[in-house]
Amino acid sequence: MRLIIPLLIFSFTLFSCKKEKAKSKTTLLTQAVWHPVTVLGRTSRYHFPDMPVTIEACDLDNVFGFATTGYYSVTDGASTCSDTSPISPESGIWEFAQDETYIMLHVTTPSGTITKDCNIEILDENTLRYTFYDPDIILYYQCTFSH
Repeated sequence: MRLIIPLLIFSFTLFSCKKEKAKSKTTLLTQAVWHPVTVLGRTSRYHFPDMPVTIEACDLDNVFGFATTGYYSVTDGASTCSDTSPISPESGIWEFAQDETYIMLHVTTPSGTITKDCNIEILDENTLRYTFYDPDIILYYQCTFSH
């Protein structure tokens, strides 16, 4: 009899615990704003050495925000950079593609819309890392962000 009561309590506790559901990629992306940590440049998509891309101190406080409505924006933080900065303010529409392995950024510019295909390498509670190709300067970028 002594063992029955603890077993009943253990069984009740075991079966009453709710398992926490894994967060969706949309939730992970949109739950908080992102700040740049590193940007690397690559001349080839596959086998290559990384070349650090200079990030001005004024870029490190930029804010990357993704809304659940599909809108995104990059805004200057407290300090504003020059026009030649690799991370400049922009806005547009975002969406997942290829089974949520890519983020498509449709950037609004004065001359129209440009689409960046960003290959997601890491998307978790603390880190967003993606790679995209810039055909204007023939360079692949690997961008890492944190909250």
